[in-house]
Amino acid sequence: MLPCRLIIVLSFLAAASANADTIRWGFSPSDPAPYVVLQGGELGPSITRALGERVADRLNMEVRFVEVPNNRIDRALRGGRIDLTCHTMPAWHQAPDQLIWSKPLYHDADVIVVRAGAGVPTRLADMRGMRVGTAHDQHYPPELVRAFRRGLVQRMNVRDARTRLRMVEHDRLDASVERRYTMLYYLNRHPDSRLQVAPWALSELPLRCAAEQEYRSTGKRTIAVIDTLAQEQQMADIFAGFGLALRD
Repeated sequence: MLPCRLIIVLSFLAAASANADTIRWGFSPSDPAPYVVLQGGELGPSITRALGERVADRLNMEVRFVEVPNNRIDRALRGGRIDLTCHTMPAWHQAPDQLIWSKPLYHDADVIVVRAGAGVPTRLADMRGMRVGTAHDQHYPPELVRAFRRGLVQRMNVRDARTRLRMVEHDRLDASVERRYTMLYYLNRHPDSRLQVAPWALSELPLRCAAEQEYRSTGKRTIAVIDTLAQEQQMADIFAGFGLALRD
């Protein structure tokens, strides 16, 4: 029989080897469909899953998707719980210079959603006094955050996009802040929805991936693969799988 101490060492080495061959891909459960779709507590078919699997396939590695709230992403990266995360921007991180960044994968936007037939705001000032649905751990444009803090707009945190949108439809919210592709996806799936999207964007979002600099030597290689997939129009192919056409 092997000595107990040797068994422990071998187990540790086996675990380390397994981790070295696995990308721990962080995602936020509050990110809306089709970016994140949870099924039975696991990440289901989604843009995040599709991208992660394509990257892992190119690297001949495994991928493990790790659920981390947005407000804990930085800690998870620093602590080594995850190796990278996507659908993010440098402005959303405490120390972006300490991360390895991909080029922008695609451009999304924060948009305002209101009930069909309601007055559509054409600027932030038009939203004064509105009850606006948000996610508690999502990042929002500075001018909107200031309006919330000053009480010019009433912020109402709601657990997920689907619930927020239903609340808008039933007049329990005056508006909701959502991602443009989330709304296109939702409206494609609910053509009878009583919702409309304002024709202007609160902010444009060039979304990227970020890896921890201490993420072994694989970090830069992983980001390079992500950049290559973007150059090959793979993101357009992934989005098309969810009935969405990427804008330039």
